[in-house]
Amino acid sequence: MTLPPVEGLAERLRWAGWDCDLGDPEAFQALDRGFGSDVYGIPGAVVLRLARTASSHAGHAREQVLLPLLDGALPARVPAPVWSAPAGPDFPHGALALTWLAGATPAGPEPAPDPSDIGGFMAELHRVEPGALAVAGLPGPDAIDARRRADAGLALRVAEDRWAPARVDALATWLDRTLAVARSDQFEPVLRHGDLWWANLRVQDGRLSGVVDWENAGVGDPAEDLATQMYFGAKPYSEILAAYLAERPDDPGLERRACALFALRELMGIRLCVEADDMVELESELDALWRTVLSA
Repeated sequence: MTLPPVEGLAERLRWAGWDCDLGDPEAFQALDRGFGSDVYGIPGAVVLRLARTASSHAGHAREQVLLPLLDGALPARVPAPVWSAPAGPDFPHGALALTWLAGATPAGPEPAPDPSDIGGFMAELHRVEPGALAVAGLPGPDAIDARRRADAGLALRVAEDRWAPARVDALATWLDRTLAVARSDQFEPVLRHGDLWWANLRVQDGRLSGVVDWENAGVGDPAEDLATQMYFGAKPYSEILAAYLAERPDDPGLERRACALFALRELMGIRLCVEADDMVELESELDALWRTVLSA
């Protein structure tokens, strides 16, 4: 993992009006470089995310409205926005600071939090009344589907510049089939996190204590949050699914759509790499997408 640079961050924060009551700007440590944001933190105090792309900047803006509405409404904590900076010379795509959540982010899919915690969290999240969140301006099912199909078109165009025609044709056929499965059933639109995989969880004593990174939240298919549980592996996934279904009405197409949506995960990564002009990571995402096509 390549960490973002810390040099000059404190000065940029001061110019942007950083609230020093939240922590000494010199104390920030580089934590992660994600597809959408560079992440810094003062452990135990605050997390700072600098958006790398325009779409991440828009996601941060939605988080600032959504997260206070979810405070105390879910069985695990969510961070609270505490400071932000608009897009400008110091932060080209803006910055967002949030409270630090206690616990640890798993270093990988093992050890997983208690599966009943994740299944129960998803069930409670999907019970939140979407109408109460209208002020957050979350994308709905049609907008989410349109974004996914636009991402598929971008992936094809990127592949055409790099792959042989036969491989591009195979990708196009696979995308058509998989996108059709992803929207093959009627479903009840719910508030879904949109990127609910192990790297966005906080865990204490083996139990789920918090969930972070809500910039991809929207009102859409519950199968999208189930899909990302496949990163844990087959056994934890089946246990999470059982815990979820114990609390939510059965959806006959849920697992089928979840499998398709999991297979399409690389599309968002390809788009974010293009937006961030990250050509090294783009090649990695394309390789992962091709491996998925071959395994279908």
